[in-house]
Amino acid sequence: MTFDDELRDLAGRAAQAHVRSDGFASATVKGRVRRARRVYRATVVAGSVAAVAVVGVLGTAVAQRWPDPAPPAETVVPSPEPSPQPQETQTPPPDPVGPVIDGWQDAMVDPEVFGGLYVTDSVSVDGRAVVVGCATTRGADGFPAWFADDVAGWARASGPPGDGTGSVCLGDVVTTPHGLFAEGLLGLFRSDDGSAWEQVVLDPAPAGFGSVTELFAVGDRLTVLVKRASLNESTVASLYTTTDGRTWSEVTDGSAAVFDNAGVVQVIATGDGLVAVGASPGGEFVPTAAAWVSSDGLAWELVTPAGPGFEGAAMTAVAWDGTGYTAVGKCSFESGLMCAWSSPDGRVWTPDASPDEQVNAGVAYLQPTALTLVGADLYAAGFDFDASRPEAEQTLAALWRKVAGGAWERVDAETVGVVPFARTEVGGVVVGFWPGRGWPSGAEVRVLTPVE
Repeated sequence: MTFDDELRDLAGRAAQAHVRSDGFASATVKGRVRRARRVYRATVVAGSVAAVAVVGVLGTAVAQRWPDPAPPAETVVPSPEPSPQPQETQTPPPDPVGPVIDGWQDAMVDPEVFGGLYVTDSVSVDGRAVVVGCATTRGADGFPAWFADDVAGWARASGPPGDGTGSVCLGDVVTTPHGLFAEGLLGLFRSDDGSAWEQVVLDPAPAGFGSVTELFAVGDRLTVLVKRASLNESTVASLYTTTDGRTWSEVTDGSAAVFDNAGVVQVIATGDGLVAVGASPGGEFVPTAAAWVSSDGLAWELVTPAGPGFEGAAMTAVAWDGTGYTAVGKCSFESGLMCAWSSPDGRVWTPDASPDEQVNAGVAYLQPTALTLVGADLYAAGFDFDASRPEAEQTLAALWRKVAGGAWERVDAETVGVVPFARTEVGGVVVGFWPGRGWPSGAEVRVLTPVE
């Protein structure tokens, strides 16, 4: 989901305008958007001692936990387990399709369970895994959430359906002492145990037309970031917080102003708080790669500079790499390359070398949209866009890898194998999901487990 997709949704414009690249913005702004190569939303990374998550406007995110999620809330009540089928009527598991990265194996879950959607985020609550996702193609419907009490037993959750136009998307799910919360194109939702969801309406409501864009869950406090359109295609941010999951209050100390005209795409926990990444100050239209830090999820500080290696770029995914923090994203439109940055503490960021690739920056660009750590190696999934290729081949899947101590390089997914993104636990077993957010091929969901 692109930033301009999200703003078009806020403005109630037709989705087809995005396909034609002639959306609602003025000619001047559209030119900037095209030159900036359309900042894309990416994954959410969550973790540490508090359950922490961030999702993009109208929801695009994939979650990981570093380490496991926070303990479950006492309010969570497991749903009854489904009755097993008689042995003679059980459907055999699907045949394995394609290789799996070393150290992992296919759990042989039928991809039809996920119905043409991919997993964006996941949590574990009292042994139960709860995952949310987004549609890979237009026309999908149904509530995009699933739950399981064992690796093979996935079921679709109930909730308000989508509208059948491709807006079926939840980008993030977090755990709190007041239940689970999820956010995406469908809105803001709450569930006791992940099996049934109800819509949440902020009260008091944000002024004007606003939409929840991020969730920060720390301890018993849940804070949501709301973005609303303002003059000249700008956006104004506000924060709403709750400590009981039902009574909300607006944060009025000016803390939200650091997110005005900005786009936040991910957040992870540090040793002393949180770090979020995205684009600022131009946000969607004139991006500068940005990272923010916070000690409590309420007060945030922008810590990245606006100099070379940051201007014109956008961070779209972040992860702990074992020794520090790594972010990936899009470089400036002049290069069209995939960019990467590193930080020892989440506050001081340094640009890393881009993979040695060549693109025609006038019509092409590379965009990572998901990031995960497998063993000691980092993998970024995304896409390779080139308008000079035949229409059916303009957007191709792309996978990058950075081995420990090495540099980023483009790799072939068919050779490497599918990679576990959005990891969590179910019944004490670690699970990961392929594909990563933004993978454009429409690949079926595959549930992976580590090889014992």
